[in-house]
This record gives sequence, structure tokens and C-alpha cells, in this order.
Amino acid sequence: MTYCIEKPVCVIRSYEPPCIMSSLPNWVVWGWWNRDGSKVKMPYNPKTGKAAKTNEPSTWGTYSEARYRYERNTKRYAGLGFVFSEGTGLFGIDLDGCLDKGRLSNWAMNIANNFLTYSEVSPSETGIKIFGIGEVPTGVKLKIKVAGDPVDGKKPGIEVYGKARLFCYTGMRISMHTELHDCSSELFRLIKKIQPKEKPIQLSRKNTREHGVARVEIARNWLAKHGPAYSGQFGHTHTYTAALALVDGFGLDQQTALDLLREWNTSCVPPWSERDLVRKIQQASRR
Repeated sequence: MTYCIEKPVCVIRSYEPPCIMSSLPNWVVWGWWNRDGSKVKMPYNPKTGKAAKTNEPSTWGTYSEARYRYERNTKRYAGLGFVFSEGTGLFGIDLDGCLDKGRLSNWAMNIANNFLTYSEVSPSETGIKIFGIGEVPTGVKLKIKVAGDPVDGKKPGIEVYGKARLFCYTGMRISMHTELHDCSSELFRLIKKIQPKEKPIQLSRKNTREHGVARVEIARNWLAKHGPAYSGQFGHTHTYTAALALVDGFGLDQQTALDLLREWNTSCVPPWSERDLVRKIQQASRR
């Protein structure tokens, strides 16, 4: 679906979330909490009503549990929330201060048009949230400000998350997609674009000889943190993201990237075939 800056976005109210999300026990309810004079969103355990934590799965519940608790006490709770966590292969993009009287800002429209997946209006109705399938790498800053005028006090900005983050679920869908789709390539390009630029390496005779080796070791360490792929848990997406990072992110040649992917593959369950690994590297190189 292509958004147009001249026309207001079409909001389709649908209470039921995408199937992948509703099948995960990553749900909470949320309400407003006054903290030092400011209103903040506070998550609550749908099973007990006590405070929930975004890094503690035992304080979350199923979609049915969250909906039941919310509908029983709509005065206390403002809505339902989904917590992103490792191992699910899901990501969320928060575009703040980009929706003014139903019209998307140009910068947000350019991003949203690249993600053909489920997206919805935020609770404040001044931003949008994009939900999709794809791995968010660790160790990079994925929160930036965007130049532009605030919308109803909300400053423009982009945030990307894959774990330990609450996204309020409104059901106010603005895309034609009712389900989550694989947006690994689009996600990788956005992350590469918005993460802070690394300081250039000052090359001496010594590290000129060693820089290539150092880069391979950094890539190998990244793969270890990225973790193995597991069958039935978005393994294809996880592996493609690894191949894309080696080729595009670290700038390794195909053979070196393939060698590292073979090493990493020994920890996957089950390991990929040689043919699959070669295909992933080729796909990443053609991106």
C-alpha cells in the first residue's frame, strides 16, 4: 500500500491483532501513571493486575488474558500492549510526531511505504507504529530525532526495537496488511541509515595489515551475539539477516562471509545445508 501525503490515511478499526502476535504470550495491559508531573505509560500483568516489566516474561500473559482484564476495568486501563522479546523474530518501528490530522509527514511516509506489513496509529494519534518480522541487531543505537515541527507536542523521531519494549496496541490499522510480513531487508537498510556513524579508523602501517583480520573477528563476535537459528522460530529470517550483516554491514567478500556463516551454522538447530548457506549469501549480495 502506498501512502499519499495529500490524502489522510485511512484508519480501519480492528480489535483482533495479527495472528503471529496473538499467538504469543507477550501481552500486557497498560494505563497512565504520573511520574514527576509527567504522564507515562505503565504496563500491568494481565493475570494479576500488578506492575509488569518489559524484561520479565513471567509478568506478561496471553492476548485473551490481556483483553479480558482490560474489558473488565476500562477505567483503570487505557488499552492493551505487546512486549517485544528475543527469540520471536519480530520488530517494531515507532514513528513519532508524524501524523497531523490524519496526514503523514513526508519523512514518515517514505519509511512506511517501504514496509509492506501491519501498521497502525499510535494511542496519541500523532504517530504510527509498524510491526513486522525481522531481527534487530544488538549493540546499536536505534533512536534518533527527525527535523520538523512537533505535532501536538510530539517531536518527530524514529525508534526501532526488537526486545524489552512495550508497544501499545490500538487496532487502528492504516495499512492494507492484516498480518505481519518479513521485512528483513527493509529493516536492515533503515537501521544502517539511522544508526550513528562510526568514527573512521586511523590506519597506521600496523593496523593496515591487521584491519582485514580485525573486521573478520568483529563479524565473528557479532554472529555469536546474533545467536543460532532454530527451525520453526523464523530460522530463515534469522539466517538471512546474518548473511546480510556479513556482506552488507561488515563489507566482507562472499567467500569470507560464507566461511563465517559455515562456522556459525554448526550451532543452528538443525544446521542448514551447504546449498542453503550459499543461497543466503548470494541473496544478500544481490540486495
